[in-house]
Amino acid sequence: MFAIGTNSDSTRFHSGVIEHVHTFSPNLIHSGRFGFLQTNTLVGVAVSHTPGTDDPALAFLPSEAVIGENISQAVSDFPGGTGALDADDHAFISFQPSNDVTWLKGRHAVKTGSHFER
Repeated sequence: MFAIGTNSDSTRFHSGVIEHVHTFSPNLIHSGRFGFLQTNTLVGVAVSHTPGTDDPALAFLPSEAVIGENISQAVSDFPGGTGALDADDHAFISFQPSNDVTWLKGRHAVKTGSHFER
């Protein structure tokens, strides 16, 4: 086998919520919330297990640190050295502010509010 290596993916997930409730009177209550969500997925990070492919002296271009990818129909795919293949970084960030106002009158309750997500 020539240029044995592995590809790996990684995912990071962060979220948080903060809420504040204020009672103006026994009949009027306001609650405000702010939520945050962030996910990062890194797909296709190549790591070579053949030490020679990570030698900067063998790089295709002087500005690169490892051997690049070589695609040929005569031989199997040669992924190159560690980090030679492109990796994709997918990021998703969401902000979610919202608020509600509740008004109580006898046996009736009225609740209104808003929610926004970016």
